[in-house]
Amino acid sequence: MKTKLTRSRTDRMLAGVCGGLAAYLGIEAVWVRLFFILITIVPNGIGILVYLILWIIMPEPGQEDLPTEQRIQANAEDIAGKAQEFAQNVGQSFRGAPNRQASIFVGVALIGFGVVFLLNNFHLFWWLSFDRWWPLLLVVTGIALLVNRIRGA
Repeated sequence: MKTKLTRSRTDRMLAGVCGGLAAYLGIEAVWVRLFFILITIVPNGIGILVYLILWIIMPEPGQEDLPTEQRIQANAEDIAGKAQEFAQNVGQSFRGAPNRQASIFVGVALIGFGVVFLLNNFHLFWWLSFDRWWPLLLVVTGIALLVNRIRGA
């Protein structure tokens, strides 16, 4: 078992948090990843928040002796870099898509879902429980995107 908790440089899918926790606890990383998936499925999605907090506070190997402020700033910059890289990849995939209708559909669907969920927060849809129906909306949207892609291919 490790004496210091650090993020993993070798066993990582995103930031090495799960790999570092697994090495520290002496268990397989898959169990830690499954744990994070399970606590993300919880209705409040607490797993994402816990992962982000651990990403910020857990140092990479070799940075354990840095002052806390420097370590947190470096980790926050790492998160910002990953988010920017993700946004660029998503943008490139939409710009490079031969079927522009799919990106228009996704944009309209996201705006529509946003409006519906916003109005639900103001209790204007008191007669409809979105807690039960939003997964169905996501499935229907995914199927529509796949069908649209297959027809365009």
